[in-house]
Amino acid sequence: MRSDSRGVALITALLLLAIISLLLVTMTTGQQLDIQRTSHLAHAEQGRWYGLSAESWAKTVLTDDDATIDSLHDDWATRVPVMPIEQGAVAGEITDLQGLFNLNNLVQGNQPDTLSISRFERLLKVLDINTQLAPVIVDWIDKDSIAASGGAEDSYYTTLQPNYRTGNQPFADLSELRLLRGITAEIYAKLKPYVTVLPTATAININTAPATVLNMLSNNNQLDIDAVIDYRQQQAFTSVQSLEQFTLDKKQPLAIEGLGVNSDYFSLLTQVSIGVSNQRRYSLLYRNRKNTASVRRWSGY
Repeated sequence: MRSDSRGVALITALLLLAIISLLLVTMTTGQQLDIQRTSHLAHAEQGRWYGLSAESWAKTVLTDDDATIDSLHDDWATRVPVMPIEQGAVAGEITDLQGLFNLNNLVQGNQPDTLSISRFERLLKVLDINTQLAPVIVDWIDKDSIAASGGAEDSYYTTLQPNYRTGNQPFADLSELRLLRGITAEIYAKLKPYVTVLPTATAININTAPATVLNMLSNNNQLDIDAVIDYRQQQAFTSVQSLEQFTLDKKQPLAIEGLGVNSDYFSLLTQVSIGVSNQRRYSLLYRNRKNTASVRRWSGY
């Protein structure tokens, strides 16, 4: 009996030792996870503050800039090199959003804007996209529920699974395009570099518009795009009338309505890498003649 008791005691001791070891491993693992989680949160919070600091810098640069003319020669257009910070790096880049085509220009004063629509259709042709996309976008923005020829309203979208309704208001975010009839991932990728959505109708800045956007400004490629780009590399346009000298056919006047040489809306891309946190943040900035304010912020790629 004494030998049996010793065996039971030994087995009990071994079981207790195993349980205690298991508890210690569990506690240690949990503690390590907590430390790692706390470190991740701390790095993410630090990254957020670095992003806000970069935004503050961008506001100062834009506010101090001469707002009467905006071009790629301005200080804000200079890409900031990657700057080292403790445990990481930060970089920022300001982009003039009015160098792009504002999709919300397609409907102005609750009515389709003929000039903007014709320009957008030319952009679609340049990008080898079916121009029938134009009425689809107009129908999404306008307030009525009557589908234009080739367009799409609630009668189409409510038949989908899942179903939804048209926006019937200006775009709030470019990603809304993915909801529209006929817009595939491929078409969205083609459009994204050249279009934007801004809270109000805006002029296209001829000083910052890429060649593809400049190409949509005239019929039958009558604008000498290469000459325009060469001119801009030397100096900024000070008036939209100056663009007319680069038309190839002087008998066909260039429509300069809706064009400009300065901008109010900009985007800031901030990339922060700190510890295990990698953040890519965007800020929509609005500049008036007195200061610059942040309209909204979002994360993405």
